[in-house]
Amino acid sequence: MADHFLELRDDLKTMKEIQEALAEPFPENILDQQENGYWFIPVERVKERLITVVGVDAFDVEYSDIRHHEEDWITCTCTITVDFSKWNGRIKKVSQDSGLKIARHNKNEEKLGQIVDLGSAYKSVKSAAFSKAAQELGIGLYLQLEKKNDQSRQNNKGYQSNQKGKNSSNNEASDGQKKAIYAMEKRLALDPDKKNRLLTTLFSSNAKQAATKPTYNQADKYIGVLKPVCDIMDIVKHSPNSKEMKGMVFNFLSQHFQKKINSYVGLLTLVTPELVDDLKKSFTSKVA
Repeated sequence: MADHFLELRDDLKTMKEIQEALAEPFPENILDQQENGYWFIPVERVKERLITVVGVDAFDVEYSDIRHHEEDWITCTCTITVDFSKWNGRIKKVSQDSGLKIARHNKNEEKLGQIVDLGSAYKSVKSAAFSKAAQELGIGLYLQLEKKNDQSRQNNKGYQSNQKGKNSSNNEASDGQKKAIYAMEKRLALDPDKKNRLLTTLFSSNAKQAATKPTYNQADKYIGVLKPVCDIMDIVKHSPNSKEMKGMVFNFLSQHFQKKINSYVGLLTLVTPELVDDLKKSFTSKVA
């Protein structure tokens, strides 16, 4: 693994430049995606941004004690204090709360009923509070604004009818589709050569265009190919014994398609959502 060194910014001379550097969007390849489809920045990258822009001696981070509430909720407050006086600014203090619902007992079949170690939950709620406080300084705020804009559009009365129009048009793929495709390709580790072959299979002579600037319909069709395979990955991932489950799943699919299948990428264009549902039913007793 290559060494990673923080490249501290020494070219920033004014508060405006500092603010722009803090708020600068992150490269898409370092983003992660939540189960609800929205993107977030890993907390270590948020910390890296703060360190590289203002330096380790210009800010302090404080956390409150973890607070327990009814219905197994825990909360934490993070306070970040940054001294911007070096750039003719002021000392700024920002605080944000974060909450997390915890599980008291393990639901995994092999550890059913055992008390859960809350250490990871404590770490998660502190990380979330830090990231939310950092948004007050501009770090990653653009993702939260995008999320709110998406929610506003979905609440608009005309949104659903507009979406229906898109489904039958050649409009460019939506941002949501592009993000979903990126996330699923990343999960499948789909390299450029295999992606090109897949797009050629799906779109023939329009494969190059589909790769660079897909239409709404092309993106919808492509997602329809990627998603069932990602769903199968989830079946394996959430099983008590993922290695054993993976072998059983690929054996099941090899028999179903009457051809040897030993990789997730090999399933592309083969599986359907209906087959995934059948797979879930077949392995109900094995899935956690």
